[in-house]
Amino acid sequence: MRLARTLAASLMVLCCTAAATRGEVTTTTTTVVDGGSTTTTVPSCNDLCSAAAQQAFRDCLAVDGATEEFCLPVAQSAFDACHQQHCPDQPKSCTDQCEQAALGAFNTCIANQGAEVECHAQGNAAYSACIQSNCPTVPQGCGDTCGAAALLSFQSCRTNGGDLPTCLTGAVTAFTDCTSRTCPNDAPKCENICGHVAEMVFGDCRAHDGTELVCHAAADQAFTACTGLVCPNDVPPCTKRCSALAGGDIEACRRDGGTDADCQAKAKQDFDACVQQCNGDNPEPPCSEQCVGLAQATFDDCVAQGNPEDVCHADGRVAFQQCMQEKCAPTTPPCRERCGSSAEGAFVDCRNNGGTEDACRQSAHGLFETCVQTNCADGPPPCDDRCDAVVDDVSDGCIDQGLDPNQCGDIRETALAACHQDVCGGGDDSCEDRCRTMDRGVFAQCIAAGGTKDDCGAQAKATIDQCVAEHCNSEPQPTCDEACAQLGDKVKQDCLDENRPADVCDKAVQRVVDRCERERCAVPAPTCEQNCKQAGDTRYQNCVANDGDPAQCQDSASQGILDCVSANCTENDPSCEDRCKTQAAASVQPCVDGGLSLDQCQGQAHDAFRSCVAENCNTAPPLPTCQERCDSEAQEDLQRCLAAGTAEADCKAAASDEFNQCVTLHCGTQSCGDKCQAKADRRKAKCLKKGGNADDCQKIADEAVTSCSDKKCAPQPPATCGSNCEQSAADAKEQCLAAGTDADSCNALAQGTLDACTANCGVAPDVTCGGGCESQAQSLFQQLTDAGRPASKATRKARAFFKKCRKHCTN
Repeated sequence: MRLARTLAASLMVLCCTAAATRGEVTTTTTTVVDGGSTTTTVPSCNDLCSAAAQQAFRDCLAVDGATEEFCLPVAQSAFDACHQQHCPDQPKSCTDQCEQAALGAFNTCIANQGAEVECHAQGNAAYSACIQSNCPTVPQGCGDTCGAAALLSFQSCRTNGGDLPTCLTGAVTAFTDCTSRTCPNDAPKCENICGHVAEMVFGDCRAHDGTELVCHAAADQAFTACTGLVCPNDVPPCTKRCSALAGGDIEACRRDGGTDADCQAKAKQDFDACVQQCNGDNPEPPCSEQCVGLAQATFDDCVAQGNPEDVCHADGRVAFQQCMQEKCAPTTPPCRERCGSSAEGAFVDCRNNGGTEDACRQSAHGLFETCVQTNCADGPPPCDDRCDAVVDDVSDGCIDQGLDPNQCGDIRETALAACHQDVCGGGDDSCEDRCRTMDRGVFAQCIAAGGTKDDCGAQAKATIDQCVAEHCNSEPQPTCDEACAQLGDKVKQDCLDENRPADVCDKAVQRVVDRCERERCAVPAPTCEQNCKQAGDTRYQNCVANDGDPAQCQDSASQGILDCVSANCTENDPSCEDRCKTQAAASVQPCVDGGLSLDQCQGQAHDAFRSCVAENCNTAPPLPTCQERCDSEAQEDLQRCLAAGTAEADCKAAASDEFNQCVTLHCGTQSCGDKCQAKADRRKAKCLKKGGNADDCQKIADEAVTSCSDKKCAPQPPATCGSNCEQSAADAKEQCLAAGTDADSCNALAQGTLDACTANCGVAPDVTCGGGCESQAQSLFQQLTDAGRPASKATRKARAFFKKCRKHCTN
């Protein structure tokens, strides 16, 4: 609180300011030694008691949990006891009397149910009035007096024709000499001093007709020069300097009568201009660091206005989020994936212009190769450069928790140093384990800054996910959440561009994002060792959250992991595919509990299983099941329905009906498919026996299955926009590998193709030709059953219609 700081500063001033300025009497003695003499000043009684009060105040603050408000009465009691013992007949100093007046005004206000902020203001006013009336020679604050003298020195120097560097150096030197001589224990922070100096230089520059850009540059240079003089061993980083400049701008703007909104806007503009000047020895920092600095300036200014800290945290969080949205572009896909997306766009254009699929795919692959050679020749960024993206999430999570922006800046810097040391330092540990070491440090710092265990645990989880995505791949990748969020952003913008209402777009886009996360974020069930490591993380977090020493908690967690692995991990883990199957199976019951049918939930689970295998295992994923294909069709119908503005409940009900009818028409008993597969296996064995190669014989078997199924079995559900994208990505990868391109590049091409194609499906995917046939077949089925035809007969008629209709389709 400002009153507490004012009174605390005054206690220190008592023992630092010359006794004569307080109207006190000092004693001098002269001692003759070897013909010479020395003069010693004996401190006055008030000086001695002020020193005792200052020591009592410091001793009190050293106690854990003590506050300035609590310790001020302790210091005052020490002064009163000393004064009563040594000089009861001497009047107390003028400042002591004014402090008592201020405390009296504050206590009276509180007793009358006044708000604490208002009571502090009344205490400050009482103190100022008392000083002006009774102690005209006593400055309200040592720093204020020295600052006023330095400002007068600067203005006099400039008026007399002195150049800016000379006058600035003289003013700063005068100020530091004054504070070191008069109040060495109460000197303002160097950032606060230099923020005002920079403000002074900016005003001087503008007064001499300098442009805003030039004057901001001059102010920044002045700040740098000032910090070199005032705090040469602790020069703040560029963004902290700019934060101090922004704080000075807010104060100056308010003094000139500006509104809070106008002053905040000006401070942000000036902060941005200052950061643009951070070059040379102070290169422009990452955008998230800049946003933390702006949040810090907003928070500090809010607190200085007497607002509650929770309100100021909210203001700082809003400033941070707006800054991140305006200045910090989301993580982009890796270079080769971006080339893959461009290649997919070229393929679509080629097909739309009448090119054959083979010719267009070959042309698209050539464009991909050229794009990679032209744009990705430098390879992925070095490890240290990747750390900035990792600590961006640290800043974001810290600010979102409402922690002090100043502490968030410190946490970010510590996390960045840990990333350089722990993650990029190498060693025998796996990349993921090095990220785990870093994320534990983030958790400990978050707890120390006042965060909750749950919030800090979530931040640590986000940190390790980001670290693995950035560092544990051949080139940095977005996390699956980031990739799906980017897809959602693009689809939403396309939806709004189609002039659909924003609330309609939000609902439809959420479906797109949910499906993306279900597929792209699918991971295998953890191995035994991974389970032990997760248990170790929990053990570490519980230990730190209960005030344990982080280093000892780290040792305890590491030993727990070793014991867990030794006791439990004695057998081989299930295969990657089996662990994907386990994880997918676990999603069925929650899906059913959410209101979907068992068949539909099993279809979604199989979809997640295939995606898990494709993303994480070294084997090809299985083909989609019939139920999965029906669910894909129903989900795209649901998206189209929502995008049309229909009520969500009605759309869900219609999608469920469509799924059930699709299963009826297409997903018959497995016996037909088994018979066709057996026939195909016999054809393949015969081919191999006659000396055919494996690939040719497999092709014969696949054709046999297709032919048999078309003639004897229920037709497969129609292709959807999503399944076409999946097939397009697989085709692009197959052709890429056949051309001799390395596997990493072909995987990137496939992912880029899939991303671009999925985004083009949009919020309301176009109905495929086969999807149109499906709608007509389902309508026919409904008409026949409504007319009283048996379901079996209606099914045969609808299937026959679908087969005939689909012969004219290419998708």
